[in-house]
Amino acid sequence: MITPTRQTGAGHINGGALLALGLSLMLCACSNRSAPPPPPQMLDASAPAAPATIVPKPAEAPRASAPVVPPAPPNAADLARIENLVAPALREGLTLVAANALAQASERALETGPSGRPAPWAGDGLSGAITPQPLRRMAKSAQCRTYIQSQGTKTAEAVACKTPGGTWAMVAPKSGR
Repeated sequence: MITPTRQTGAGHINGGALLALGLSLMLCACSNRSAPPPPPQMLDASAPAAPATIVPKPAEAPRASAPVVPPAPPNAADLARIENLVAPALREGLTLVAANALAQASERALETGPSGRPAPWAGDGLSGAITPQPLRRMAKSAQCRTYIQSQGTKTAEAVACKTPGGTWAMVAPKSGR
C-alpha cells in the first residue's frame, strides 16, 4: 500500500497526485465498458403483430459424399448357407442379400434361440422371423430342430440338423404356406 507523504521530492508521490491518478484510472476503466443492454421490450397485446421475417440460411457448400459401394457378391460360403438353411418356398422373390440375412438369422436362431420365440431378420428392405422349435435327437445322435421361417405373408417349415462340422443344414424342407 502506498502511503501519501508530504514530501514532494523525486521518487515520492503526494496525496493529491495519488488521488488524481486513482480517479483517472477509474474513469478510464468505466469508459471501456459497453453500455448495458436495453431492457427487453414487452409485447403489447392490443397492438397488431408485425409480420414475421424469414431470413434464409446461407447456402452450404455441397459436401463430398462417399462413393456408393455395391455389396460384395455372395461368396461360396454365403451361397451354401442359403442353400442349407433357407426353405425353398421362401427363396423365390428374395434377393441374395435378403436370403443371406435370412440364412444367417436362421443359423443364430437354431444355435441359440429359445424354442417358440421368433427371432427377427431383415435385409435389403425385406424382413421376417425365424421361430426355432425344441431340440431333439435323431439317428446317429444328431441334434435337430424344426424351425419356421417367415417373410411378409409367406411361411415355411423345415428341419435342420447340426453337421459334424458344427454348422446347421436343412434335412427336411416342408411345404410353405
